[in-house]
Amino acid sequence: MKWSFARLRERLRGVPCAGWLLALGVALGTFLLLSLLALVLVIRGILPALVHTPEVEVPAIVGLPSEEVLDSLKAHGLSYRVVATVYSDAPEGTVVEASPAPGMRVKRGRVIDLTLSRGHQLVPVPDVTGLEFEVASEILVRDGFQIGDVAYVFSDSVPRYRVIQTDPPGGEMVEPGTPIDFQVSLGPLTVTLDTLEKEAGPTPVPGGLQ
Repeated sequence: MKWSFARLRERLRGVPCAGWLLALGVALGTFLLLSLLALVLVIRGILPALVHTPEVEVPAIVGLPSEEVLDSLKAHGLSYRVVATVYSDAPEGTVVEASPAPGMRVKRGRVIDLTLSRGHQLVPVPDVTGLEFEVASEILVRDGFQIGDVAYVFSDSVPRYRVIQTDPPGGEMVEPGTPIDFQVSLGPLTVTLDTLEKEAGPTPVPGGLQ
């Protein structure tokens, strides 16, 4: 570098204003070097500080209905997007998971990914019509249903103690644990002469004679 600078000065000897031009070039080069260094410092240090985005805490939104979640996130300068829906015990539309999780600190303006509940997964009611009531009850309890009201009625077509129908009926899609009401047969209604005499009491004697 010293050799090159010396040769350059030697060549400029005798050129009008050579010293002035050489000094100007050195000054210009120094200025450009310092400017570049300053720019690097600004980009790496000062600029990030000037554009720093404040952090906020993700609010407690798990378990809230989605319509309430929007207001809560907006108040913290956040937004959201629904990334999945799943069956759960929570009511439909309730937030069951958030990412980043509530309590974490994030940049203001961050989009929070939400997973919403689809409610309980519906299941079909087993068709137990025509089965004995005890057997039908065991099937429904085994499948997670509850036994609701039981009504006993006479029926000419369904044998005694067998299920005439259920409510909800077999095949209908309902939530697990739904109570199932029964209508159970007492068999055909039969009336005998002895039954009529017992209900009517002693036969009156004409003329009041005993």
